Amino acid sequence: MTSISKSSTTISDFYYLCRNGLIDKVREQLLNMTLEEIDQIEGNGSTALHAACYYGHTEIVKLLLDKGASRSIKNMHKCLPCDEAQKDEIKRLFIRQS
Repeated sequence: MTSISKSSTTISDFYYLCRNGLIDKVREQLLNMTLEEIDQIEGNGSTALHAACYYGHTEIVKLLLDKGASRSIKNMHKCLPCDEAQKDEIKRLFIRQS
């Protein structure tokens, strides 16, 4: 997997795609990714799930959660992915049905 340098941090292509809402490319990459790769903590201290939540990409958040992305990894700000969500629609995705 390649990475992109952004200022003083380096992020993976996958993180970039999730952050920027490029859902078709995210779907394509997810076909060949391990859970470890999906949950990778980037140079900026966050995972792709944190980014998708923060930037409001609901469909990408759904894809990541369906693939088993960790809901419990805290970023460098001590926030869980659901803490980064500003949209109620995304916050609801983190409520587990019983």
